Amino acid sequence: MKKHLFIFSLAMAALAANAQTKQPATITTYKPADLETVLYCVSENGKYAAGDFGGVALLDLETGEKEVHLYESPVGGESAGVTAKGVTNDGTIVGTFGYDISSPGAILKKGSDEWEYLPVPEGCGNTEYCPQRVTPDGKYIAGYASSITEGMYVPVIWTLQDDGSYTAEVIAHPTEDLMGLKPQMAILYGISNDGTRAYGILRDFTGFYSLGVIYKKDANGAWTYQTVGQDWLVKDESKKPGAYPVYEDYVTAEAGTPEWYEQDANYAYAIMDWNAALNEYVYTGTSPSQQILVNQNSISGNGKYMVMSTPDDARRYNTEDGTFIALPGTSGQVTTGITNNGDVLMASPIGSPYCTASYCPNSEAMDGTTGLMTWLNNNYAVQYAEGTDGTQGLGTCCTTPDGQTIVGWNNPQSLGMYYVSTVVQLGVGKPVGIDNVTSSTQEPTIENGVLYIPEGEASVSVYATNGSQMASFTATGSVDLSGYNTGLTIVKVKTGKLTQTFKVAL
Repeated sequence: MKKHLFIFSLAMAALAANAQTKQPATITTYKPADLETVLYCVSENGKYAAGDFGGVALLDLETGEKEVHLYESPVGGESAGVTAKGVTNDGTIVGTFGYDISSPGAILKKGSDEWEYLPVPEGCGNTEYCPQRVTPDGKYIAGYASSITEGMYVPVIWTLQDDGSYTAEVIAHPTEDLMGLKPQMAILYGISNDGTRAYGILRDFTGFYSLGVIYKKDANGAWTYQTVGQDWLVKDESKKPGAYPVYEDYVTAEAGTPEWYEQDANYAYAIMDWNAALNEYVYTGTSPSQQILVNQNSISGNGKYMVMSTPDDARRYNTEDGTFIALPGTSGQVTTGITNNGDVLMASPIGSPYCTASYCPNSEAMDGTTGLMTWLNNNYAVQYAEGTDGTQGLGTCCTTPDGQTIVGWNNPQSLGMYYVSTVVQLGVGKPVGIDNVTSSTQEPTIENGVLYIPEGEASVSVYATNGSQMASFTATGSVDLSGYNTGLTIVKVKTGKLTQTFKVAL
């Protein structure tokens, strides 16, 4: 007996020295009755999540405290068009507030019910200016505005001043598309945490294709830009269309005359021919899945990586050295978030009524995406918060720069329910692994080959190291496991919502 205990002690010491404790990942879901809005913004420090669904919500992820602000139009009680785009480390929400799609940009500070409007950039319209992302300290806000003077949407940076007010600056931007025509827009979607790198898209004159744009601020505060994606879109350089048809070159007759109708039709045919030639030159399409796309969460907090959906596989772009890598197996998916390490979150498929989240780690292998839940279960001890119902909220997800907090939402597979929001917090909860042999007596433990169950009933499964199951049963109190095997054994114990895995020598 003493020899057995001595060998057991040596084995346990070796296991304790070499085995890795499986860190926890706690999943919490919020149904409409819990929150009334959809969560899709998360602060850099992982403390706050925010979202909207007619109104806006701010959720404290540490305490569970929530603020829900519902707004109604004075006419008909309709939604006031409130949109949350980002949230700072102190819980200030950045977004738009108004009655239609032209809602002006504003901020909502924690504890307040009154939106504070951002200033209108010089030369831009009084209502159509839209912030998209804010730095963790609220110092910089990136977005865009409709420029009256330029006749296109332009990139804007709002900067917080010492007196608490913001100034608005239209920064340097592309003014021509691949055809040399004025684009529909060159807009910002996001900015790095230090405010020195920003990103967005350039939408061409026709609206049929888009390019990524990287913006950088130098030591003097001046912005420069670089378009990204030309090589991904151009099919055949030799098929570049000629000059865009000019109406006055085709239509010269008096309006309403037979000649006018004929010339007007010829002009319409010329436009159709030009668009057909454009399609031979570059990849074009009106569907989001056919264009280069970014969103509010497409840049890492440190500004090193930018991720873009493309007509083929998504690309992760390194803003420091200008290189990029395609992410295998991501065609048809949309990028939704990226960490400082370059790990990418995806939502797939684009056209599905029920999206599933995927995880694409930054590794040399780059062998495609893994389902987010599969990745979590492979790397963490997944635990579900009280009242959490499955994983139906893991659809479109964003992440904090360190990858430790993931926030997402989905359309659930339940009648009468419009959405479910989900929060995944890595490292929150109780670790599962060899260290649990000496854990609190309020949870199951294994000592000297005996499983102790402090309270209630537990489901127990015993496995050999080759994965074969040797036993499965329910138990209360204590169970002597020493008769099942000699050597290393895997024991899984489930009590309520908690599943623990032990590696023990019997």
